[in-house]
Amino acid sequence: EELEVAWVYDSGEPRQGGSTMYTSPLIIDGVLYGLSPRLVAFALDAATGEELWRHDPGGSGAAQRGLMWWQDDEQSRLFYTAGRELIALDPDMGRPVADFGENGRLDLTPSEGAGPFSITVPGIIFEDLIVLGFSTGEGDRSQAGVIRAYSAINGDLVWRFNSLPLVGGLGSETWAEGALNT
Repeated sequence: EELEVAWVYDSGEPRQGGSTMYTSPLIIDGVLYGLSPRLVAFALDAATGEELWRHDPGGSGAAQRGLMWWQDDEQSRLFYTAGRELIALDPDMGRPVADFGENGRLDLTPSEGAGPFSITVPGIIFEDLIVLGFSTGEGDRSQAGVIRAYSAINGDLVWRFNSLPLVGGLGSETWAEGALNT
């Protein structure tokens, strides 16, 4: 038997200028959640392709390859990064989660360093944590490779792991003098 197209979804965004949908959608309880090329989140009925909602965070960001899902006994949340922000949405209505970060948005810009910084892949949800890494440059002014975990409940930073030792910290004595960013 040959497969037939059941439905097609058009994000309504221009096809010119390299706009490509990179995201891997999630399907949960019959709803497909995805991201458009401009990082507009959307929910579709997975059986019919009917659009249930859209959320445009405004601005722009690098390509994003996926979303993250969190739930407990009482609530669920859909997360994704757009540029330097982590976005938290109510997956039923597509509205920002008001008590997460600042009205559903959390600035992920590291306080240390001034170099390039981006997040183009989804993080990992573990219990009530969102664990995120990021892409950075390799120059002497680049961000250090820090993995961070945020609360899925309110967006607070819970812990960070420095893949490079901090100056004077554990393991720093194994590096050549001046090799670590200060």
